[in-house]
This record gives sequence, C-alpha cells and structure tokens, in this order.
Amino acid sequence: MKESLVHGRALTSGKLIGPAVGAMTAVLVLGVSGVSDAAPAPGQVRAGAAGGADVAVGATVTSALGLGTVTVTNTATDNGPAAATGVVLTTQIPTTADSVAGLPSGCSYSAAAHTVTCALGGVGTGQAVSRAFTVHFGTGAVGLHFPVTTTRTASSPADPNAANDTATVYCYAVTGLLIVC
Repeated sequence: MKESLVHGRALTSGKLIGPAVGAMTAVLVLGVSGVSDAAPAPGQVRAGAAGGADVAVGATVTSALGLGTVTVTNTATDNGPAAATGVVLTTQIPTTADSVAGLPSGCSYSAAAHTVTCALGGVGTGQAVSRAFTVHFGTGAVGLHFPVTTTRTASSPADPNAANDTATVYCYAVTGLLIVC
C-alpha cells in the first residue's frame, strides 16, 4: 500500500487516513493524468507508431532533511521507433528558490525565467539519459506548495507522442529547512 503526504495527513489508496507521523513520502505525478506509455522492448517498434522518436520525460525530486534543498533528477527515455537527437529538457523551478547548484555539463540556469535547461544531445532507442541538480530555498518558502515541472522542449525527429513530454512533481515546504516532495 503506497502512502503520500497531503497537507500533513497520510493518503493511502485515495483516502486520507489521519495525521502523518514522521512522513517523508512523496506525492509524485509524472506525465499526463491517466496516460500510460510503457516503452517497447529494445529493438521493437510501438504498435501504431508512424515514425519519429517518442521521448518520454520523467522527473524525481528528493529533499535533504534540514537543508532546505531539493535534488531534481530529470530523465529522457527514447521509446523509439527512431533514435532521438538534439534532446533538450527544460525544468520550471519555483520563484521562491534562492539558487541552483550542481548543474551538470550541458545544463544552464536562467534566474530571470526560473528555468534550468539541459541539452542532452542524442538518446538511443530504448535508452534513458538523466541529469540532476540541486535547488536551494530560503526561509521564505515556509508553507508553500509548489510544482517542479520538466518538459521536452526540443528533439529530432518529430515526437509522435506529446502526451508523455512533461513530468511534474509537487512539493510542500513545511519549514524553510523541511521540504517534502
């Protein structure tokens, strides 16, 4: 049975079950609600795929207890039928973030736009490429609910399945030092 923290109460199977005690579990929403887009086995082509490179976006956000930071890990998975080139993922971070650190090669941060953009380059059919970075928050984040959303903003050839091009993780700043995602 999976539990998630919602406004300080534990949520199990869609029902609030009471106060969450010591809960550091995550509310994680990936892709578009109700859409399942499993990757085909390597070397197979998805039924009905007309061509292109279906790049599915995944995201995880984990918090560091007592540090007021979250680590964002974005993943682009090429579901085929063709290999993808020029893959770019853009992550919208909350305006309440103080700074971004640990940007890997190929990633850049725009403080004005509150985005981290990562040029991943090529992703082979059936393969996944990930990038991670850290977002710092100050004491002003207390009590805020905020999404961290990653979107595929470029790739070639054309992506035949736009339904899996975005991943969103929702977080809650319990205090300036305790963020639950």
